[in-house]
Amino acid sequence: MSTKTNTTNAKTNAAVVLGAVNSQITQNVAVAAAVAVQVESKAAKGRAIWDRELAKVGGDGTKLVRKDIINLLKSEAGLTQAGAATYYQKMKEKAGLVNHRDVAAVAPATTTAEPAAE
Repeated sequence: MSTKTNTTNAKTNAAVVLGAVNSQITQNVAVAAAVAVQVESKAAKGRAIWDRELAKVGGDGTKLVRKDIINLLKSEAGLTQAGAATYYQKMKEKAGLVNHRDVAAVAPATTTAEPAAE
């Protein structure tokens, strides 16, 4: 066999191997993308639960029962008790259902101290 034939065969083999590798990479990327699409974050699940339950009460967030929402967040979104409570509170705040106190309005009035006796 001539050197030219060996070189041609080596190039052909390299192209075949490279094509197979590129094909495998493309398949791996496609599989990874499909898996990424299927995985929903806990936050997204939590928002979906909140929206669903809010719709059930006609959009009146004051009718939502905290313990029921937290139990749903734990069972459906896979959150811990603390995580579910945090998600509940954050979603409630975002919905404008939390009254924030005006710190200046509840701060104690300052008094003037009497001068120390000498």
